Amino acid sequence: MKKSLFVLFLYSSLLTASEIAYRFVFGIETLPAAKMAETFALTFVIAALYLFARYKATRLLIAVFFAFSIIANNVHYAVYQSWITGINYWLMLKEITEVGGAGASMLDKLWLPALWGVLEVMLFCSLAKFRRKTHFSADILFAFLMLMIFVRSFDTKQEHGISPKPTYSRIKANYFSFGYFVGRVLPYQLFDLSKIPVFKQPAPSRIGQGSIQNIVLIMGESESAAHLKLFGYGRETSPFLTQLSQADFKPIVKQSYSAGFMTAVSLPSFFNVIPHANGLEQISGGDIVDKYDNTIHKTDQMIQTVFEQLQKQPDGNWLFAYTSDHGQYVRQDIYNQGTVQPDSYLVPLVLYSPDKAVQQAANQAFAPCEIAFHQQLSTFLIHTLGYDMPVSGCREGSVTGNLITGDAGSLNIRDGKAEYVYPQ
Repeated sequence: MKKSLFVLFLYSSLLTASEIAYRFVFGIETLPAAKMAETFALTFVIAALYLFARYKATRLLIAVFFAFSIIANNVHYAVYQSWITGINYWLMLKEITEVGGAGASMLDKLWLPALWGVLEVMLFCSLAKFRRKTHFSADILFAFLMLMIFVRSFDTKQEHGISPKPTYSRIKANYFSFGYFVGRVLPYQLFDLSKIPVFKQPAPSRIGQGSIQNIVLIMGESESAAHLKLFGYGRETSPFLTQLSQADFKPIVKQSYSAGFMTAVSLPSFFNVIPHANGLEQISGGDIVDKYDNTIHKTDQMIQTVFEQLQKQPDGNWLFAYTSDHGQYVRQDIYNQGTVQPDSYLVPLVLYSPDKAVQQAANQAFAPCEIAFHQQLSTFLIHTLGYDMPVSGCREGSVTGNLITGDAGSLNIRDGKAEYVYPQ
């Protein structure tokens, strides 16, 4: 037993030292002394459970849990500057192809933290070489600890699993996050247990032929209004939109709140005119900023090509609209989406028709608004098509978080003031 305790002390010390070094190397908040002691204690417990567990299945589950705690958190922090959450686990499973493609494009940024994590996991698993005696109580204790966090998370009002603090060790953060994923997110998503009231509204009736026969809608991808010069950005990334905003025929060109933080939330909400969460039932070279700005510039060129082709049409019976599904938070060392920074949900909105009546209607709906909403644009388009659909205003609205049901929270905006609200 003394040898086992010495081995556990040694391994816990090495892994705690690795946690401290990892934070130092990658610029993560330093652990205070009390948190260092907590990290050592948690590492000691998980290592002891792994060393003494009797059944291979238990040891495998402990190793997998530790691997997710270390590798998944390392990779997630490299991209998002936060620990992985229960919502992130769900989105990773749901959008596995997109996640894989995005990860492959960021290997230069991810390989070192991922490798660091792999080495830590290998060190942890090497504990098996010192296994001599096993105890059934270790299997029982591990099962109890996991079951406890699953049950606790099912009806929790705390945010540990939604947004674990950076001062948590990676093991502690993942304990809450994985518990929230299994105990809350999975059952709520698979069995439709959301406490967010289901939003329903009657389908609009067609009351006429519509004000215009041709609507051309361009939906951009992850274009943040924060990277357009006409909204205050330092570079001229969108010269055509800047020129268009100054045109004599005065098109609508302004910022808009997107319908959601993520494509899988924003687009269904936009195209099905869902103003609130849980409305499903109704329906290269250079740095990262250079690359992102170049994509906006290329999009601007494409918009110009489409717009100039429309202007050549002799009858002028068309309406042009442009916006983006959501934004993107991009800095020299950070690029992510689905976060609460305004760059992630403020997007450009362009609306113009040479038909004077249609453009006048657009001006009446959008001109009074400093910042519009996706809901405004979608209701305006449906109304313009001849349906009995009132055009939404811009005094209040919401941007749904990373789950369309609203279980990941929503950003509620009223009179220009935004507040992120988690479900109670």
